[in-house]
Amino acid sequence: PLDTRFEAADPNEARYIEEIRNGILAIQAAKGREAGRLMRGTHSKGICTNATFEVLANGQNQGQGLFAHPGRYNAVLRFANAKSEILSDLEDDVRSVSLGVDLPEALRPEGVSRQDFSMNNATTFPIRNAHIFALLMRKLANQRLSPWENILVGDAFLRGQGQERQELAPYQTLTYYSGVPFAYGPDQAAKFSIKPCRGIRSQDLDGSELALQHEFSRFLREDASGACLEFRVQPLVLNEVHELLGLSVTDFIENATFEWDEERMPFTTVAKVWFDRGGVMDAAACEALRFNVNRNALPAHIGLGSINRAREGAERASAERRLARP
Repeated sequence: PLDTRFEAADPNEARYIEEIRNGILAIQAAKGREAGRLMRGTHSKGICTNATFEVLANGQNQGQGLFAHPGRYNAVLRFANAKSEILSDLEDDVRSVSLGVDLPEALRPEGVSRQDFSMNNATTFPIRNAHIFALLMRKLANQRLSPWENILVGDAFLRGQGQERQELAPYQTLTYYSGVPFAYGPDQAAKFSIKPCRGIRSQDLDGSELALQHEFSRFLREDASGACLEFRVQPLVLNEVHELLGLSVTDFIENATFEWDEERMPFTTVAKVWFDRGGVMDAAACEALRFNVNRNALPAHIGLGSINRAREGAERASAERRLARP
């Protein structure tokens, strides 16, 4: 089991998690409908493609979980905008990528056939922990908060708005981060990142409401051959933790807004994602995809911290409602 020094749950966390689940479902019901069809609770507008995930066999590979097995595996990619509404691609927003990797037979625990990853083009998550996430759900539901609770929620709003204000750029040219930590083997924690390989191509966006999707579709048709993304791991270096402001390991795990210094704890490339030449996935097949970084996960890569502990139930409930037969 993972070293218990890494996590510290709030005594009221189960209640917070239930509030988050119910809040996400309420958002999904209120904002996630388009043409009478229930959408995802978040990251509603997206585009998918098949891909190949290549685990590299090099001297920097730490041999943890999936990354202990060099080889090429089938995968799917979904690029999306973060908001619940189906808005123009020109709107300010965080951009995201979800990645699902088919696991080799030798690695499959009972009931797990895929390893999922989910990342945004922001280095951290704007909400510190499950408690503040639950407060945010209460605020969105017009429930009364105390002055201090309003301050906590206001800070999360400001962080989120700051992350949304970014230069618009094609999906394939952005760098994405897990934001929150995950296990990396039995006794390490790490964050993940995806960045474009050198030389990846793009063209100017066309200025339409589907500008990002149009450019990504064009890229797959014209420039994807030989193009790739680097998959990187940033292990938590324990001796660096103790030198930074006297913080504990738990601070790095439980505070999702905390930045891990890349100079002290650099990323290492452990895999590459190769784009499929077949182009964009059928829209219905893309919509049917469901990603869950805790349920579709090896024990070696399970999510850490209260945000990860809270997201599994919300993601599962949202997907089940969206994909339920009428």
